[in-house]
Amino acid sequence: MPSSFRQRPGARYLLLAAASPWPSRSVSTAACATRPIVSSRSADLGLLRHPVAAPDLRTVPVAEERLGVVLPRLSPLARQPQLTLGELAGHDLVLFPRRTSPEWHDEVLALCGQGGYVPGRVRAAESAEVLLALVVAGRGVA
Repeated sequence: MPSSFRQRPGARYLLLAAASPWPSRSVSTAACATRPIVSSRSADLGLLRHPVAAPDLRTVPVAEERLGVVLPRLSPLARQPQLTLGELAGHDLVLFPRRTSPEWHDEVLALCGQGGYVPGRVRAAESAEVLLALVVAGRGVA
C-alpha cells in the first residue's frame, strides 16, 4: 500500500489517488451501493468497508477506520473522557441500514456484543444527517 494512502485516508483522496494514473477518467464520490456497481463493471473501482463477501471482486485494504461513539451532548456518558462499549447498555443503536453493507453491519454488531453492548433496538439511518438527528433526539447512540 502506498504510504500516501496511510497519510490521508479520506474516501475522496483515495479515489483521486487511485485515478491519478488515468487523467482522462472521471471520478465520482457519491455514496451508493458500491458492490453491484463495480460487479456490473459500471465502475472500475469502488471503496467498500471490510469485511465484504464478494468472490467476484478483488478487495484490498487501503485504510483503517477507528470506531467511536456519538452521544447526545447532554448525556452523562458524553462527559466521560473514555467509554467502554458495556457502558452503552440500555441505549438503542443508530446504524446504517444493513442492506448497504451486510458484512460490515454484522461486524459492528458483533464488536458491540464482544464489548458487552447488545442494543435493545437497532435503528437504521439512511444518511449521516439522519443518524445525527436521531442521536440528538435521544433515539439512540451511534
